[in-house]
Amino acid sequence: MAQKGEVTNRRPFLMFTSSGVNFMAPLAEIVATVPQVEVTPGSVAGGICAGMLRRHGLEMAVVDTRAAFGFGPPGPPVAASAGIAVEFGSTGTLAFMVDAVTDIRRVDPAGIVPVPPKVSRRSDLLDGVFLDPQGRQHFVVDPAAFRKDPGLCRLAELAHRVSASSEAGGDSIYGGTGQGRSVFVIVHGGARVAIPIDQVVEVLRVPPQLRGPVSSGHLANLTHRGSLMPVFDLADRLGYPATERTPDAAILVVRREDYLYGWIVARLISIEVGTLWRDDPGDVVEGEPRTGTCVQFGGPEGEMVGVVDLRACLA
Repeated sequence: MAQKGEVTNRRPFLMFTSSGVNFMAPLAEIVATVPQVEVTPGSVAGGICAGMLRRHGLEMAVVDTRAAFGFGPPGPPVAASAGIAVEFGSTGTLAFMVDAVTDIRRVDPAGIVPVPPKVSRRSDLLDGVFLDPQGRQHFVVDPAAFRKDPGLCRLAELAHRVSASSEAGGDSIYGGTGQGRSVFVIVHGGARVAIPIDQVVEVLRVPPQLRGPVSSGHLANLTHRGSLMPVFDLADRLGYPATERTPDAAILVVRREDYLYGWIVARLISIEVGTLWRDDPGDVVEGEPRTGTCVQFGGPEGEMVGVVDLRACLA
């Protein structure tokens, strides 16, 4: 049975801002988010291309997102930028500049409407516009369209590996020989942990009225989507000190059976594609959030992060 107020055909999107414009991209199309890193102008900078940046041993071109999607001329040169990385099949990888990732939200595609004429000079690269409940406009990028754009394809072809940690893994920049590649939200929940992206329904800002705790990590009961949603502290559940309520704190909304639950974390760190590695099955304790699984980012020599099962945290 679907949760009250939920549309069952919702798809997950990453919401982000770039130079004052709100964008959305299908989450499945994003290979990683890139934190603020140095941008090297080199010989490729010019037009919509700001230069090259490096992530997990891959150097790739980074483009001015606002200009690439036709919302104005390219901005001034930048010394550093955050971004989202998108693979262009076997031809390479390209990063789009972002100011901030604002949300992960499941959206009904029926709520995405056409972009009116004259709004963007590159409306052919957009799938439409989504108006959120607050009336904000989010322009939905169309990966199938921009992967066919000759200029963007040429920039994606500039991607190349620059360290041994990314040598393995075929066409993907996140190679490995574990149990398969999956997408994770990396958060700080008392420690750096990885949450399977398919468990996250959406991400919310922490409301001022959330004071807590009510009892043992149970912080409050919020009204969300017309239903009562208990909110818990992930750090407390994992045995760490309680999460501080800073502006970076966020609530991960998770579904279990017919109900929604919230888990507060200190901050979202990144969204990454990694390779799963399972420990000895004997190490896994039934009902415990620590799954006995780690995820590795950046190839065989990359960082290993423990995976937490938010649904099991409710046991």
